[in-house]
Amino acid sequence: MHDRLGYIHNSGTCIPRAQNPEGHRVPWLTLSITLSTDVNYVELYTVTGNHLGSQACVRNNNLLGAGTSLPAWDPKGVRKAFTIFGNLTADPRFANSITLLENYGMEGVRAVDPASTALAPEEREYPVIASPILWWDGDDEQTTKDAYKYATAMRDALYTGVDKSNKKHHCYVNYANGD
Repeated sequence: MHDRLGYIHNSGTCIPRAQNPEGHRVPWLTLSITLSTDVNYVELYTVTGNHLGSQACVRNNNLLGAGTSLPAWDPKGVRKAFTIFGNLTADPRFANSITLLENYGMEGVRAVDPASTALAPEEREYPVIASPILWWDGDDEQTTKDAYKYATAMRDALYTGVDKSNKKHHCYVNYANGD
């Protein structure tokens, strides 16, 4: 398995550290993720690879995402997706790829009358957004097929918990790609 550097960024409140030192990280501990120290917010874009010199800003690369919206995290599905991610980033063609894992707090959102807002009803039910983001060079047909294969496998793994609950597959419109 290829080692990847990853980040969990929390920009909200959580249980005070004095009461629960692991705070928002508790669900992620089951995935055996190595934890580090807090990062200064000013440096966040640099340490997470979202600055002007990062892969996200490279011109003329292919880009593929496979967005999933989820009602909750399924640890087994996330572990399966990360195993696939380890394999894809071990492939030199996709070594700069990343995985986006976002979770939005919904307490305040759900407290507002749905009729008074433009937020799609589905977004109230699916606060988790996840997507592999693959970058690669060139126009080789096999590489493109392989990229889609990896992305689809990761998306399917992330939907594991949704499939068990019989909820429908959903993707936030900004991450949809036609599937």
